Amino acid sequence: MRSTPLTLAKDFLIIKKQIERTSNLYTTHGELESSLLHYLQATKLKPREKEKYPDSFNAKSVKKYLTSMDNDRLVNLYEILCGISHPSYESTQIFLFLHEGKTIVCNDSFELEKKLIKNLIEIYAPSLSFMIRVYMNNLLSVLLILNEFEDDNLLIYIEDEWDFKETEVWKEVQRYIDQSNLQYKNGDYNI
Repeated sequence: MRSTPLTLAKDFLIIKKQIERTSNLYTTHGELESSLLHYLQATKLKPREKEKYPDSFNAKSVKKYLTSMDNDRLVNLYEILCGISHPSYESTQIFLFLHEGKTIVCNDSFELEKKLIKNLIEIYAPSLSFMIRVYMNNLLSVLLILNEFEDDNLLIYIEDEWDFKETEVWKEVQRYIDQSNLQYKNGDYNI
C-alpha cells in the first residue's frame, strides 16, 4: 500500500506538469499503473488464467497483505478470525461440553462470545491500531498528494491537514516530492 503514495511522490513534478499541460515530456508510469490496476481490478485467477494476465490482475491473499505490514500478530489475529468466521474446532470448542459421555452444544453462548471478543481486542489492540494507522496514513498521503497538484478537479478538503504534514509518514512523501522537483529542474529526470 505504501508504494502508491511514494510512486506518486517520486514522479510528482512531471505528473503535475502533465496535468497542467506545461510539459513536453511524455512518460509512462508502469509501477503506478500496475499498483492502481491491482487495487481496482485484481481478482483470484485460476492457474491457467495467470499465464494470460499480468501479476497486477491477480489478487493476493489477505495473509500476504498482512505479512507485508511486517506484523506477525496481525497474521495470527487473521487466522483466529478466519477460525471464527469459518467455524473450525478451535473456534467452536468453547461452545461444546461433554456430559455423560455425550457432546452438548451450549445454546446460550452470548457471554462466552463477549469474553472471546473482549480478550481478542485486549490482546490484539496494538496490532489493530497499527494496521488502521498504516491504512489511514497511506490514504491521507495519497489525498494530500492530489491536493499538491493544485488542480480544482482533484482538491479534497482534509481537516487538520497541517497536523498530518508534521508526521514522519508525510515527511517521507515530501522528500520524494522534493527529489522529483530537483531532478526535473536539473534536467536529469529519469524517464
